[in-house]
Amino acid sequence: SISSGTFTGTVGLTATAASLDFGGGVTASIAHDPAVITDNYALNGSFNLDGTTHALTLNLEQLHLGSPFAVLDANGVLFSYQPAGDGTGSATMLLGMAGASLFVGSGASGTPTGLQISGVTLGLELQHTSAPATTYAFYATGNVALVGLPADTLALSGAATVTLNNMGAVSLSIPLPSAGTVTHVFTTNDSGTVSATGLQLSVGGFVSLSGDFTATNNSGTVQL
Repeated sequence: SISSGTFTGTVGLTATAASLDFGGGVTASIAHDPAVITDNYALNGSFNLDGTTHALTLNLEQLHLGSPFAVLDANGVLFSYQPAGDGTGSATMLLGMAGASLFVGSGASGTPTGLQISGVTLGLELQHTSAPATTYAFYATGNVALVGLPADTLALSGAATVTLNNMGAVSLSIPLPSAGTVTHVFTTNDSGTVSATGLQLSVGGFVSLSGDFTATNNSGTVQL
C-alpha cells in the first residue's frame, strides 16, 4: 500500500505480472505470457542516467490501463527515448503498439456503452533538433464501433486509419516485444488524413450511410 496525503493505492507483484491500483477504479498492469516470449519478463528494457545521457527503452509485453470511463489493452508496446548527449540538442522518441483495444464510455468494467476501437496498430516517431524544431510521423489503424446503445438509435462500425507526417519521405519502423513490427511508408508530408473502409453509420431508421471515406487536411481546410 502506498499513501501520501489523499493518494492511496496498492501494488501487486507475481512471477509473471505487476499491477497498480490507484483507487477509484483506476488501475495499471503488465503481464507476461511465456507461451509467446520465452524470457521471464513482463517488462524489459534499458536506461542510461549517467548525468549526461538520459536514454530510456521500455518493452511491455501485455499492458492494461483501466479507469471507470476508459480501458486500454495492448499485446505489445515499445517506448524509446534516445537523446544525443543530454537531449538538449536533439533526441528521438518512438512509441509503438499492436493488438490493442481502447474503450471510452461508461460501464467499462460491466456492460459498456460507448466507443470501442479494436485491433489497433499504432506507430509514432518524434525527432527534436537543436534548431529547435520537432518533426513527427504518426500512423494508427483499427476497427471502430459504438457499443451498448439501444437498437434503432445510433450505430457505427468500420475500419479507420489516421496518418500525420511532417518528416517528408520516411519509412516508419518500430519493433515490438511480442507483436512484430509497426511499419508504414510515407512518400511525402501528410498534414492529416483520416480514411475509413466499410464504414456504416445509421441514425434510428431514418438515416443510413455506408461506404469508404477519406478526409484530408489541406492548409486548414478539410476535404472529403
